[in-house]
Amino acid sequence: CDVAEVPDYLYTAVSSTYPIDYAASGLTAYGVTVKDGKAQLTPVSGLAAANSVVLVKGMQAATYPLVTTNSTTDTGTAVTSELKISNGTVTGDGKTVFALGKDANGIVGFSLVDNGTEVPDGTGYVTVTDATTSTIPLVGQSLAVSEEGYGTLYDGTNNLSVPAGAAAYTYKVANNQLLISKTYEEGSVIPKATGVVVKAAEGTYDLPISAEPGEADKANMLKGTDTEA
Repeated sequence: CDVAEVPDYLYTAVSSTYPIDYAASGLTAYGVTVKDGKAQLTPVSGLAAANSVVLVKGMQAATYPLVTTNSTTDTGTAVTSELKISNGTVTGDGKTVFALGKDANGIVGFSLVDNGTEVPDGTGYVTVTDATTSTIPLVGQSLAVSEEGYGTLYDGTNNLSVPAGAAAYTYKVANNQLLISKTYEEGSVIPKATGVVVKAAEGTYDLPISAEPGEADKANMLKGTDTEA
């Protein structure tokens, strides 16, 4: 059967000639759209149609058998995505081809492929004609910071890198006071399942997904949920 080989940074590109139920396969699937130098992820629900190219996330590095359907009528929904998978003949031009992986700082995303360098067979990639950087990170969360300069954040599945111009804080109770417990500065990693308060100028901030675990704060009193209220 078809399988997804999930690496240590937990994301890989997958396509199948059969309709696939990625949730039943133990995976979370996404369509990928590149905008303003970042890869935005759109969750895929239900059955994905045959030949859809999706980005999948596993809970750990492993081989995941892909579960199809026994239905003769449900062919699934085609996934809209800019993601492609190399067949071993795709080469970089040093300008437009970006391959999936993690960079030296542990940020998961797409990195520019040097001119003449082959994108390995089975590796996900995107083609971007107006790129201004050599890396295109996967966006784990987009956070709106209020005019007061604060926002709250929680992600139960991804480690997130603190974006430029922001800092994140956990809190603890000591002497009947709510105090800052740990500070995550710009570029540091907030571990998954960590509730934080983010301080920054008013605006919307994209937090890239990191393959690094970050440093957890056991004293943190802040909680969260991935379920929208």
